[in-house]
Amino acid sequence: MRSTVAALACLLALGDAPALAQSVREASCARATELEGVVAALEARIRILESQPPTPECALAPAAASSRPWEDPRCWGRLRRGMTRFEVLRLLGDPGKASVYDGFERWEYPAALGARVNFDDRGEVASWSPRRQRLAAPAAK
Repeated sequence: MRSTVAALACLLALGDAPALAQSVREASCARATELEGVVAALEARIRILESQPPTPECALAPAAASSRPWEDPRCWGRLRRGMTRFEVLRLLGDPGKASVYDGFERWEYPAALGARVNFDDRGEVASWSPRRQRLAAPAAK
């Protein structure tokens, strides 16, 4: 930026205003063309991402993929306060039940033995309770 300003100052001092205007115009056009290419690439990437259904980030390898990502303890370990509903949806998948209370919303994953995520009035994670492990039956003697 400083070199551009210095070059412009030199051209002005030399009294070559038409050359300065042409130089600025050419530089602006080149930069605009470059930015148009960047925008086009980003728009193409957005179209691709929007066409794909959200997939849980914690899903297991394709051979053992789970349709119930909330059963994966790694997913619960990635939850953070302040995450949005969309981020939780991508992480844990669809809740079994969603309830709205005074000032907050709760998503429950009943098949995961009482696991739930609570959202505040801004729609961000306020707290959560991961699934509970089933207790093993006592061994017969």
